[in-house]
Amino acid sequence: MSYPEKYFNYIITTQHINAHFHLQVGKYQLDFYNQDLKKYLEIDGESHYTDKKTINIDKERTKFLSDNGWIGKRIRWSRYKKLTLEERKQIITNIKEFFEK
Repeated sequence: MSYPEKYFNYIITTQHINAHFHLQVGKYQLDFYNQDLKKYLEIDGESHYTDKKTINIDKERTKFLSDNGWIGKRIRWSRYKKLTLEERKQIITNIKEFFEK
């Protein structure tokens, strides 16, 4: 588990967010998910935005998941780290709402 995954796992657990850690869907592994709602959350490192191969894999992955009824959200870890405490709280509220509907 990467540090960003540990961080969000702690948040999801302590905030009682209706999501779990790691699920294999086809050849892809979801960081956090709610299988009943078919929703997932990915915590992305910089390679997801700078490495062409990773970007293309993410496009294929998003299409596969979408084609199979999954709805996803992505958080760019490097940006999240720079947010104020209030902005982080808002992101966490948004995540909680995302996994409740």
